[in-house]
Amino acid sequence: MEQQTERGAQIHQAIDLLIHTTRLHHRNIDKLFGDTGLHRSQRMLLMHLSHCADTPSQRELASRFDISPACVARTLKSLASEGYISRTGDEDDLRRNNVSITAKGLSTVHETCHAFDQIDQAAFSGLSEEDISQLSALLRRIQENLRRLESGEFRP
Repeated sequence: MEQQTERGAQIHQAIDLLIHTTRLHHRNIDKLFGDTGLHRSQRMLLMHLSHCADTPSQRELASRFDISPACVARTLKSLASEGYISRTGDEDDLRRNNVSITAKGLSTVHETCHAFDQIDQAAFSGLSEEDISQLSALLRRIQENLRRLESGEFRP
């Protein structure tokens, strides 16, 4: 039983470190872009859209970013009203909008990619490629376990 208690403490410490690391990462990004009027999630959505050949649906975007379709709709509406994207109706599916990034949006994507890269490089300073590869593999396994738990396929 003592072994399980030690494992539980280790797991709790690892989760705590993961959560606080994510918060620190987000705070550094927010600090960098604090006065620009764009939230971190808006920047991430713009970056994702800039790499898509076809406009993903709101449901696909919601799934990608683990947010609600309504939140995606609000974010797209805000980005369009500020001139970062343009939305036009899809001739083949009237329920769908085609989204394209404007010059202002592309400039923001470039700026954001550069800034995110600087923060990420600083965060991983001193870690080897092997360290980063191991961390990525472990995080993927944890995500998969949590997805299985969420779907009811896995019981703790």
